[in-house]
This record gives sequence, C-alpha cells and structure tokens, in this order.
Amino acid sequence: MTNLLSKEITDASEICNSTQYHITNAIHPAYVLLVLNPEDYRIVFTSNNVSKIFNQTATDIIGHHLLDLLEATSAEKLRTLLAQENIQDINYSDRFPAHVIIANTHMETEALFYRNDDFICVEFETDIFKSINIEYLDLLLLRLSGTINSCEANSLGLASLTCNAIHKIIGFDRIWYCEFDAMGNGYVSGEFNNNVLPSLMHHRFPATDIPLGIRSIYVKNKSRAILDANADFSLIVNKNGGAADNIELTYSLARRAGETHLEYLRTMGVASSASFSVVKENKLVALFGAHSKQPALVRYKQLAACQSMVDKYLAKYEFLFQKEAIEEFNQKESFIYSIITNLASKKFDILKLFRSNLSLFIKLMDADGFIYCKDNCLYGAEKINDSYHKALIDLIHSQINNGIIVTNSLEQHLPLLSDIKNEICGILAIRLVENQSIDEIIIWYRKEHAYDEKWAGNPSQAVIQDKSGKVGPRKSFDSWINRVQGKCVPWKDSQLKIAQTFRHEFVLKRALFDAKLQTDQAQKANAFKSQFLANLSHELRTPLHVMTGLIESIIEKIDSMPKERQLQYLSLIHSSSDRLLVLINDLLDLAKLEVGMMQFNFAKYSLKSVVDTAIKEISKLADDKELELCADVNEEINIVFDKERMTQVLINLLNNAVKFTPAGKRISIKAKSNNDILNLMVSDQGIGIPENELDTVFDKYVQSSKTKTDAGGTGLGLSICKEIIQAHKGRIWAENNDDGGASFFLEFPVNLEKTSYQ
Repeated sequence: MTNLLSKEITDASEICNSTQYHITNAIHPAYVLLVLNPEDYRIVFTSNNVSKIFNQTATDIIGHHLLDLLEATSAEKLRTLLAQENIQDINYSDRFPAHVIIANTHMETEALFYRNDDFICVEFETDIFKSINIEYLDLLLLRLSGTINSCEANSLGLASLTCNAIHKIIGFDRIWYCEFDAMGNGYVSGEFNNNVLPSLMHHRFPATDIPLGIRSIYVKNKSRAILDANADFSLIVNKNGGAADNIELTYSLARRAGETHLEYLRTMGVASSASFSVVKENKLVALFGAHSKQPALVRYKQLAACQSMVDKYLAKYEFLFQKEAIEEFNQKESFIYSIITNLASKKFDILKLFRSNLSLFIKLMDADGFIYCKDNCLYGAEKINDSYHKALIDLIHSQINNGIIVTNSLEQHLPLLSDIKNEICGILAIRLVENQSIDEIIIWYRKEHAYDEKWAGNPSQAVIQDKSGKVGPRKSFDSWINRVQGKCVPWKDSQLKIAQTFRHEFVLKRALFDAKLQTDQAQKANAFKSQFLANLSHELRTPLHVMTGLIESIIEKIDSMPKERQLQYLSLIHSSSDRLLVLINDLLDLAKLEVGMMQFNFAKYSLKSVVDTAIKEISKLADDKELELCADVNEEINIVFDKERMTQVLINLLNNAVKFTPAGKRISIKAKSNNDILNLMVSDQGIGIPENELDTVFDKYVQSSKTKTDAGGTGLGLSICKEIIQAHKGRIWAENNDDGGASFFLEFPVNLEKTSYQ
C-alpha cells in the first residue's frame, strides 16, 4: 500500500506543526489536481483519478501543456489569469473558481488555481458536484446579504443570523460561531442547529483544537472544507505512476486532512466540516464552523458565498460594536461631566466628592466600589484588612504602566490578594497626574464573580497520548463543567476608554482651574498682603507703644512708684513682648515654609502626649473663660511626626477655639487611627466660620471676618498649620458643626519615614 506522507505525532508540541495538519501527497477523491511547472504551464504531477475529468491517465497527460487540454475559450481565459503578475502573491481567500470546458470530453467544471513555493496547482470539481444546484446562489446571496446588512440586533444576535445564512447556502446540520480569547481558547456564542447534532452553544474549546502554530493558515486561506472524514484518498503521482514527493497543499481546498484532524471530527460524530475565518488586523479572531453528520458536498462557489457572508458579518459586527460602544460612551459621558462639575464645585478635592457622592464614581464604571490613593494611603478601602493595603498599593505602583492598570484578577499578579477577592478581585486604576513622583491614583474595583464554564470535553486533557506514544485529540466532547474563581466581571475596552477620557477631562479641567485659582489667589494675595502689612504695622506698634510708655513711666517714677505698680507694669511689658515674639515667630515660620527651609524631625511619638502638652499650654486661657477642655485620644496611638511642629499646630487650633468660644462652653479633641491614616478633630462651640470663608481661612494673610471684629490677629496661624500638615503629607480643613461652632480636621499617614529633612 502506498505510504501517505504524514508521520505519527509523538510529541504534544508537534500537534501545532502545520505539516501534520494535512497529507502532503494526497487529495480528496471528489477533486482532480494538476501540478504545473510555473515557467511553461506543463503538467508535472497529477492526482491518480485524473481520468474523471480528462478521460486520460496520469501517464497520458503529464508533460502536456494545461491549455492544450481545454477548449479554446477556456484556455484563453486561463492564459490571461495565469499571466497576471500577482499570481505569485495571490491572496488565497480571494480566489474564485473559473468555469472551464475540457477539450476532449466537453465536460464543464469549475477550476481553482493557486501558486505554492515551487508549482502552480489547479484543482477541478468532478462530476459528483453536479448534483449540487447552484443556479439560485447569486439570488440567495443577494437576499442573505440584505438580511445581514439590515440587521439591527446586537452583535451576538448577528452571529446567529450569519450562522443561519451559512446553513441556507450549504445546508449543513450545525453552524456555529466561535470567538477566541487572548489565550486562543474558543467560545461558541452563536449557532444554527437542526437537532441532528448536539448543540455547541456556550461551549468552550481549548486552543489546541486549532493549534496556534497553524492559525496563520486560517488567515491566508479563510475558507476550508473536509467533505468526508471517512473517505478514501487520491494519490498525487508522477509520470511513472509513483507517489510524488512532498507537494505543498497547505492552501488547497482539495487537500486530504491529516489523520489527527480526521480523528477529531469522527470523535465529534461529524463526517463533513467547513470553516470560514473572521480575520481582523491579520489575526484570526473568530471562526464560523459547519458540521454535517453525513458526508456532504460543497462547491467552490458555495464556499466563496459563505465567506462573503462572513466578511459581511465582520463589517456589520464592527458597525454594531462601534454603535454599541458609542451609545455606552455617550451614556457614561454624562457621568464624566457630572463628576467633573461636582469636583469643580469642590475645588477638585476628590476626597470631598468621594465622601459626599461616592455613587457617581461607582456608576461611571459599573463597579462595586471606588478607592482613592494619595501618598500611599487608601481612602475607601475600609472593607479590607489594613494588612493588605500595602500589598495592593505596591502592586498598583509596579503594574501601572502608561498611567493605567486593568486586571480581572489581582491574585494572578499577587496570590496574597486572593484573600480579599470577595471584596476586591479586579481593578481598573488610573494615575491622575503624569508626574510619577506625585502619588494620586483612582481605583475602581469589582468583587469576585465565580461562574461555571462549559467545555466541550475535559480542557485539561485536550491532547492525549496513547500507550504507543502517539499523540491525538481527546476521545470525548461531552460537556465538562469547570468552576472559574478568582476573577471579576471583565472590564470592557469601552470602559478603558471611558477611564482614559475621565482622566483627560480631569487633568485638563483641573489644570485650567488651578491656573485660574493661582491668578485669583495672586490677586487676592496682593490685596491681602497690603491689608496684612497695614494690620501688621498696627499689631507691631501697639505692643511696642505699650511697652515704651510703661518703661518711660517706670523710669520717670522709679523712686516714687509703688512696687506693686512696677510689677503690674512689668507684667504688661512681658505680655506685650510675648505678643511681639509670637508675631515675629509666625513671620519667620511662614518665610521658612515658603522657601522650604523649615526643618522637620520625624520620629515615633505618643499622640496623647502631644495633645496633653498643647492642652496644658492653653489651659490658663481656657480657665479664664471657664471653658471645658476635653480630649479623647487613645494612649496606644503611636505615630510618626515632628513633635514640636505638631504641638505648634494643636496650640494654634486650641488658641483659636478659645478665642471664638463663649464662656462656659466646651472644646474637644478626638483622634482615631488605623494602620494607615490618623484622623484628628478639634471642635468648639463658638461662633463658627462664615460658609464662604471655609475654603479661604487657611490662605496666607487672610483673616476671617469674625476675627476682624472679635479677636484681632495677623491671619498667619492657620496658614502655618496648613503648611506643617502638608509637610506631613496630610491635609487640614474646616467645617461648621450642625449645633454651632466649628471643627478643624487633620488627616495624614501614620508611618512617615523616620528622618530629618527640609
């Protein structure tokens, strides 16, 4: 028996070798193949069934010129086609059969030709195909094309509609649409089925079913068919009747499939199959497949018509996909501008909007939650244990390439994070600033979405090896349920675009806001500075005048002035000098902070000890007004900060509270801390702050209107507090209490680097 040129596969990796995917010296007996010398078009090899077309043996016609075997009109037609320069580079998917008439038998048939590395191959349909009537095909194709072009269903509905169209053209029992994921695995999302074969709908297929190594064949030759998985073969022979050497038949429609492929079909209970590639950017992204339980004939023109339907499907799919994406984007665009508008009203302070209207951020991405990351602190991650915060932050920093990270499974990057998948399983995160030294990232997250995948056979045994060492396809395609865990609902490409658009709008609008704010602040600062200098001259002159007057009185009356009066004057001089010292220290501190010369010495201290020191410092002023000072600070809170500067901040805040709180009221300090963030509040029952001044009360040279009328001062204290807290990588803000008075909030990370720096 003649040996077919196809060896057994004994290495699983070789199943991806294209030479094992079909036989290299045999074709299906329903076709006749001629192999021509490309220089003179003389026949070099033929299939051994050549008599079905030419009524001559292979020995008789080998060496003859192909055109001599055809009637004149057919010969001239082929002569013109073969003379085309691009025959060398012809796209196999663009081939269309030529109608020819054989000279000696007057038989009419369809011929398909193509160029391989060494020869020109010409395939002919034998008489067996005449049982397939294709006179109606052009009209059917026109009607089906109109159906697809007018389809307004979603992209998934379009796939099933195209399956139905392919069935009408070739009449196979099961037509299915399989799309490929990033790993090459397939998922059937569309199907026509006449119930002769089991449904494949929603089944998955492992990548090895169409080995990655041969997918380029499906790109170059989009239409492929196997007419009968159980049929015999016709051998390709030379002039002596012997088997031809390897003939490159990779792109032949008449080729005989390799035994591995045929075994695969037989196991599925399929006799005939066809496939039509969906190619995008020169990559196989999906496949329409056709199966028939019984052997079925398909003509060249039918295959071309089916591929035409698939190409129309792709064009319509792209249109519908873009339409759906645009509609989704337009819907989400309103959320983007709503968030930006709200942020603008809060001076682009994300934390303020985060606390007041978190749902806006969540709805934008159809997420389960939202986290704001600033200076290695996570806001909104309270549901996960603090011990995972650093791991999540480190992962984001390491993976956020080009300002964005998208993953459906955090545990695939860091197994430790599998512990939090019930809360945070996948994330979409974007950096809000291009400067990577500034740590400001927003993170949408989704919980784990566990689900069952239905596979056609056991995916872990997609390729098996028998006792002899031969490798082949699996022996069963029964449904195999695989539980998928550790993944969230996938983020869509359209959501990535929405995130990028949000980032662009945020960066642009915040930059415009900051520019306007800086201009306004510069103008206000100049006005405030002028007023400040006027106030400062008054604040400096007043204690100096008092001191000068008192000193002059003491000097003039030193001999006659009672000792008690002298002590009283000296006490007033001391108070005035203290006031001058405070003013001068404020000026010096502000100057140092503005030029970055302020020294900070960070170390770990007890927060309660600092609070107690500040209360002790201010207690006399509080006692004079009969004010109650309360502190609720856990002794176990030990954090990293500059002790002297933090004491300065608390004294300043308490001093303000004493100034503006009526006698007999209460001033309180409360603190709470987790492993990441300290929250500290100084609250009073005083006169409060005008709402329109809450955001400006920390600006340089600015005094509250209440201060001007009730308490005096320079307007530097709170500005210095803000600078000190920012040096601790924190923030400070003020709010009015519902029951009267005001509260000042401090928030900063608890684990600053223990070092001394400017």
